[in-house]
This record gives sequence, C-alpha cells and structure tokens, in this order.
Amino acid sequence: MTLEFDYYFSFRSPYSYLAAPQVEELIARYDMKPRMRIVTPIAIRIQLLQEREPALAALFAARHVPHLTDAQHSLSLAAP
Repeated sequence: MTLEFDYYFSFRSPYSYLAAPQVEELIARYDMKPRMRIVTPIAIRIQLLQEREPALAALFAARHVPHLTDAQHSLSLAAP
C-alpha cells in the first residue's frame, strides 16, 4: 500500500533544496508518494492578506518588520 504525505516546498527557500535529497531517499526506500504543496512566497501571501484582512496585515507588519531591522541585518526602520 502506497503511503502519501504532504511535501511542502518553497522555490525561494534553501531549506527546501537541502531537504529534497532526503525526501527522494525516503520515497525510494519506502513505498511513499508525495503530495506536492508549493508554498507561496511571503510577498504574495502578504498582498493577499492585505486584500482580505487589512487590519491583520498591519498587525503582521508591526510584529515582523522590526525583526528585519535588527543590528544583525544592519538595516534601519524609517517612515517613507
């Protein structure tokens, strides 16, 4: 009996590429079949979120944008 599993893959994530050989090995070793689930890039997800739930998109930005501006990334946050 072939087992199916959800395989989430992002074309923008290096981790997806690093995991691919291990997934292929599991498929070859066991009777398994992946159900590909392509992950939409965050820029598209945020745009869809802004269209559907503007308040939630603003909350997302308020919580996550500061993480991108810390000293490790050498970026500053300023109003346009």
